[in-house]
Amino acid sequence: MSWRTRDLVAVAAVLGALLTLAVALDPSVRLSIEAAELRTAMETAQALVAATGAYLVYGRVKRSRSLNDLAIVFGLGLLAVSNLFFAAIPSKLDSALVFQVWAPLVNRLLAGLAFAAAALLPDHRLPRWLQRPGVAVVVATDLVLTAIALVVAALVNVLPAGVSVVGHNAGTPELHGHPLLIAGLVAKAAISLAAAFGFARRADGRNDPLMSALAVGMVLTAFSYVCFAIYPSIDTEIVQGGDALRLGFYLVLLFGAEREIDRYWTRLADVAIYDERRRLARDLHDGVAQELAYVVTQARLLERGTAPPGTNERVSAAAERALDESRRAIIALTLHDDEPLHLALARAAEDVAGRVGVEVRVDVSPDLEVPPQVREGLVRIVQEAVSNAGRHGQARFVDVTLGPDRVLRIQDDGGGFDVAATPDGRFGLVAMRERAERLGGTFAIDSHPGAGTKVEVVL
Repeated sequence: MSWRTRDLVAVAAVLGALLTLAVALDPSVRLSIEAAELRTAMETAQALVAATGAYLVYGRVKRSRSLNDLAIVFGLGLLAVSNLFFAAIPSKLDSALVFQVWAPLVNRLLAGLAFAAAALLPDHRLPRWLQRPGVAVVVATDLVLTAIALVVAALVNVLPAGVSVVGHNAGTPELHGHPLLIAGLVAKAAISLAAAFGFARRADGRNDPLMSALAVGMVLTAFSYVCFAIYPSIDTEIVQGGDALRLGFYLVLLFGAEREIDRYWTRLADVAIYDERRRLARDLHDGVAQELAYVVTQARLLERGTAPPGTNERVSAAAERALDESRRAIIALTLHDDEPLHLALARAAEDVAGRVGVEVRVDVSPDLEVPPQVREGLVRIVQEAVSNAGRHGQARFVDVTLGPDRVLRIQDDGGGFDVAATPDGRFGLVAMRERAERLGGTFAIDSHPGAGTKVEVVL
């Protein structure tokens, strides 16, 4: 069964509502315990997950150049750093509890606003002047956290305590939240619900797993802050149901990040397959298809008896070129991605040399490494040059060399030809030149009648 984002959001809302009702109606099921070690472990884990999520979403920003995605990175960055940043400062202040309540709350409200902006505002591209968005996010996060710390520290003697203990129930403290704190918690819940709505709408419109995870996570976050408004144990040593819901946000975010990575690699593979298909289509069109089209046209002229003299020989030569081109394509398709360049060139040269009756010597540096597309292009050039040497130059020997200077040289002892007087397209010169230029290299040929032919490709 395929679950839409709205279905997942609905399930999360039901679970969050049930736990929130339990916290509100029956204090005995608040699952609240005093555990400083557990609180520290949860905050650390949440910080690590948020930092990982921010890093992965930033990779998405580099591809999409979206200001909305950058806002998500900023929000996750605030959550990641604040858990550690604000946990270290209170011990240096006299009014630690005041700082410990208000500084994280302001930070989380700002993070929530960043998420809501990313979810609800129209898509915007990054401005051109923002060349390094990652640096901008890090600087902005540091400035915001520093500003919050300085302002709250300056007002620490003015702000209310936020949370006070009014009694105990079965060993668990009964907490009372200041109205301003409760208002902040409710505001955070409302902002999270708005962000959940926006992310759900984006996810269903784009089939985006990260948006789906954020939508579900924001619903859990919203209900967690409703629980904190009912029992304001946030940022204390008491762990309750609201903390479990807040942890759920980070777990869902981790799952969404994993799905985002999987989708990225799947799309990368699809793009590679598409590019390979386009390359094969171009090669077949420029090679086999052109030769076969020529054969068909000339065969019809022969059938009608209107073909000029020498057509039979030209048709036979075109058929041979088409056969050679198809064999080259087959060899290229059977190349292994990890096959070393010197082995690939040797195999290709020897295969063609055996068919055209020449002896080939291959001297390629075994330490030379090139990308797969460059290796394939060099293989096709070697095939074409060796074939030309045997079929048209009547050569006996062909030398293929490629050393550390990254210059491919194919030299034969054949009859040679006058390069200046050669018609365009003859002997596959155009095909070799175009392949070399597509590889970012230069192509040169040196030949004279009776002096053999030398082909050079400079990478």
